[in-house]
Amino acid sequence: MFKYYEIVANCGTTLYGSYDRSEATYELEAMRDSWKDEGYRGIKLRWKATEEKPDAGIYGKSFKPTLAPKPAPKVSPKVASIQRQLGASLLPW
Repeated sequence: MFKYYEIVANCGTTLYGSYDRSEATYELEAMRDSWKDEGYRGIKLRWKATEEKPDAGIYGKSFKPTLAPKPAPKVSPKVASIQRQLGASLLPW
């Protein structure tokens, strides 16, 4: 899984997307005022996990994308209750 950075507005509109965080941050700083003038509010940079690899034709062969963290394994409610009671974050089963 790879991190795909998106600039989104409150209305759920994606204004920009990139696998490169520095590129997305630059775009956010450069375009924030223009987007606000167009009526977009709550403009934020966020990322989502995607299995699609970045295109080498766009990002170049030397670009190394950021890997998204793997989600924590799900445990049953009973096991979670026991973990809380024991104060253990991980049990062997």
